[in-house]
Amino acid sequence: MIDLDAVSRLMRDVAGDVVLPRWKQLAPGDVEEKEPGDLVTIADREAELRITDGLRAIMPAVPVIGEEAVAANPRLMEDLRALPELWFVDPIDGTQNFVRGEDRFAVMVTYLRGGETTASWIYLPVQDLLAVAERGSGTEINGQRVVMPAPPTDIAEIIPAAHIKRMTEPLKGQIQTRLSRFAGNRPAYCAGYDYIALLDGRRHFLLYNRTLPWDHAPGCLLASEAGGRAARLDGSAYDPLALEETGLLVAPNDNAWARVREALIS
Repeated sequence: MIDLDAVSRLMRDVAGDVVLPRWKQLAPGDVEEKEPGDLVTIADREAELRITDGLRAIMPAVPVIGEEAVAANPRLMEDLRALPELWFVDPIDGTQNFVRGEDRFAVMVTYLRGGETTASWIYLPVQDLLAVAERGSGTEINGQRVVMPAPPTDIAEIIPAAHIKRMTEPLKGQIQTRLSRFAGNRPAYCAGYDYIALLDGRRHFLLYNRTLPWDHAPGCLLASEAGGRAARLDGSAYDPLALEETGLLVAPNDNAWARVREALIS
């Protein structure tokens, strides 16, 4: 049994103790560049350590794979399918937004069993919104059950959050052109924020190319348990341990997924 509430309390505590006190208060030495355009802050590292320790206290035998730990030691991503259980942690998703003092950042945790996402959490600290899902038990935001609303029938009213920068041609150019059919592209540059916006109807589909597990395993389970569909662009199922950049489309239901895919790439 997973103690969902214990993980929720841990995330709120770490956000309150470590993340929010650093928001808009970062000193120049508190921010580093892991690689061009990929930032990490002292808050990312401190939060990941706290969450990792907390998860080990909750389930001592289960390995914890954090984004910043992987940045320091990429070999942590090897042989993940051999692990019967594991946690993924993204201590601050949307670090660039966090550094700029914007409120679109999230703390995310996912639990996998047998390679399948079994439980997930996304917490938006500034908004104090906590989304939780357990496979087969639905999705809740702040304790209230969520079923995603259907998107508008008119495609011109559909609002996407599409991240296409990492796509390759000719697909990138095709999708860039076809996004003009929709009501303006509004990515948050924080997957956690995007997924919450999809759950509450402010966005009507999400599109990504790079799908690192700590970025997307949490949201894909939340969306699926709220009635949505998360799948690769070829229609194959999303696999959190498949690291190839083959695209990911998430929509409020099967019909919306098919309509959006047809509008984008058919």
